[in-house]
Amino acid sequence: MNKTDLYRWFDETGQLLYVGISISAYERAKDHRKTKEWFREAKKMTIEQFATREQALEAEKTAIQNEKPLHNVVHSTNGQLTRTFNIAEAAKATGKSQMTIRKYLGLSGRPSRLPNAQKVLKAGDFQETWQIPESDLWQSGLMTANEEQTYQTNHVPNETKIMQDVIQLQSQIINKLIQLQRL
Repeated sequence: MNKTDLYRWFDETGQLLYVGISISAYERAKDHRKTKEWFREAKKMTIEQFATREQALEAEKTAIQNEKPLHNVVHSTNGQLTRTFNIAEAAKATGKSQMTIRKYLGLSGRPSRLPNAQKVLKAGDFQETWQIPESDLWQSGLMTANEEQTYQTNHVPNETKIMQDVIQLQSQIINKLIQLQRL
């Protein structure tokens, strides 16, 4: 059994940005630094250590549901996965114009493609920030390629994912055997 870290990232005002678990919170921070837009706001990390991964998973779920971090998608309230972003960041990340993003949100006089979007007021943020269910973002096409891949990965049932991994491994073994036969 491996000890597992439960970590929380906060911005400079103390706003909770993200809650996660990892065998090493410091190694995971390196990944977040490279791949997560919200990490630019991160100023402080706290760590709790749990004896087992299962204990950490339960604590993570409880923390996300009770503390409502801005950027977590798994275990968010109302059973809906959400994403928080501002219009400028969304336009940059997706390659769509800010006007297109505003149209999707129904801010241009047209009906919203994202009817479940909610405006979020965040301390010190004067830009328009929205929290939108991941399923709405998926259907609207407002996800980057990496976000789409993450969304698909997180929504594939575990048994299916395991079977996909087994099939991929079998394919790799077969390819290696074919290469060895050619030698």
